[in-house]
Amino acid sequence: MTYRPPQCSEREPDGTWEDCTWAAGVDLGNAAHGRQVYPTTQTEYEGLRTASGDSMSGGSNVTPNLETGMLERWGWKGTILVAPSMAVLWAALKPGVGAVVQGSMGAFPAGHRLRRWDPKFAAGHAVYVQREDTGLRVWWMNPQAPTSFAGEWITYDELRRFVTALPGGSAMTVVIGSRIPLPDTATEEDMVEITVDPYPTPIAVTGTNVTLFLPDGTRQKVATLSSLALGTASIDQSTDRAPKGSGWLKLAKRPWAGWFVPAASVTLAAQPTDAIALARAAGREGYRREIDQYVETHP
Repeated sequence: MTYRPPQCSEREPDGTWEDCTWAAGVDLGNAAHGRQVYPTTQTEYEGLRTASGDSMSGGSNVTPNLETGMLERWGWKGTILVAPSMAVLWAALKPGVGAVVQGSMGAFPAGHRLRRWDPKFAAGHAVYVQREDTGLRVWWMNPQAPTSFAGEWITYDELRRFVTALPGGSAMTVVIGSRIPLPDTATEEDMVEITVDPYPTPIAVTGTNVTLFLPDGTRQKVATLSSLALGTASIDQSTDRAPKGSGWLKLAKRPWAGWFVPAASVTLAAQPTDAIALARAAGREGYRREIDQYVETHP
C-alpha cells in the first residue's frame, strides 16, 4: 500500500488559517521520505515559512516561497511545475507521486463536500495530493481539515476544476518514499554549519565539528577540516557514495552537502554519531553549477 503522510493542519489556536502552502509542504516532505520525519506542527510549517523569507501573513506560492523554504530548512526540494496545464500536471502525477498543488476552493459550489472544513472560503488554496493507482482519482489532503483528517479520494475532474480555477498556480511533485529517511535520533542541534570563504582560489571549505559520510555508509563527526580544493577533486561528484577504500569522504551539511573530500584532509573525532539527518545531505545543484562555472573561468 502506498504510504500516506499524517495530516498537517493549518488550523491555529488563534483562529487564523493562512499557512495552507506550508502545511501541505510538510505533508509533501513526509511523503517523499515514506515515513514521518518532519513534525506536523505549527512550529514546523511556520519554520518553513520563516526560512523562505516570506511574511507571516497572507497567501504564499509554491514557487518561489515553498521552494525556497524547503531548500533553506530541509536542504532539498521537489520538482517544480510552473503554472502547469491539467494535462501536464496529470502526466507528472504518475502512480506513486505526490504533489502540493495550488487551485481555488471557489471551483466548488457552496455545500460541496470539499468545502465542508471552511464553507465560506472560496479563494486560492494549496493542498497535498497523491496518486496511488492508475484510476482517475487522487488522494486529497486539505490543510483546512483538523489533524484527525486522514484524507479522502477526489476525482480527476474535481482536481481539474480546483487547479484550473486559479490561473497561474504552480505545483511541486515528489516520488513517494524516494528520499532516505532521517534517523530517529536526528535533531537540529546535531547539524553543524560549515563556514565557507566565498570563491577563493582554489575554492575552499573550512570548519570544525563537521559531519561526514564514510565510504561504508556510516557517519562520523570530524574534529577539524582543512582547506579543500573542491573544484579540482578527481571523483565524480554526482555519485551517491564513494567506493570502499577510495579515500574519499562525503560532506553532510550544506552548502557543500553531497560533495566528496579527500579522507587524508580530515581528522575524525573519537566517537561516531548516528544522529545526523541523511536527508539533509542532498547535493546542492545550484552550488555545483556555480563551482563548475568558477572552475571553467579560473583554469
